[in-house]
Amino acid sequence: MLTAVGLDPGAVLSTADALPDPESTIHQRRRRPGWRLEVLQAWDDQCAFCGYDGRLNGVPTGVEAAHVRWFAFAGPDALDNGLALCMLHHKLFDRGARGLDDELRVRVAGAFTARTDAGRAGYDLHGCGLRPRPGTLVPAAAHVSWHSREVFKGNALVA
Repeated sequence: MLTAVGLDPGAVLSTADALPDPESTIHQRRRRPGWRLEVLQAWDDQCAFCGYDGRLNGVPTGVEAAHVRWFAFAGPDALDNGLALCMLHHKLFDRGARGLDDELRVRVAGAFTARTDAGRAGYDLHGCGLRPRPGTLVPAAAHVSWHSREVFKGNALVA
């Protein structure tokens, strides 16, 4: 088949063998066990942005541990790279509709729009500080800077 499309099988196959095995690359770096639980506990099982703290039968429900600098992009499983976020704010943070400024205030992307009262309530978070538990290690400046540069969508709303 390679010859039929004008490729030298020896050159193509020897190059393919020299490439790193994607399976071995994936398994080289593992998530730190317990990181998610540590992040949730550090933030009192509540969203760092809005304070949501829903529970079902005593178990936090709808609150997740989020990486500020994504794990897939060399973000460490460290408390200074984690936020507890409700599912909505986690998704908005990962999509770049929410971010943090240098003073760890919530930023709402200027490109984010909403028409309903429920959606527009998200605008009210712009400029609000995080809600850490006393003693909580807040996101490190390097991780916040990475998120602002690589994920956050454009300029923030004007306060």
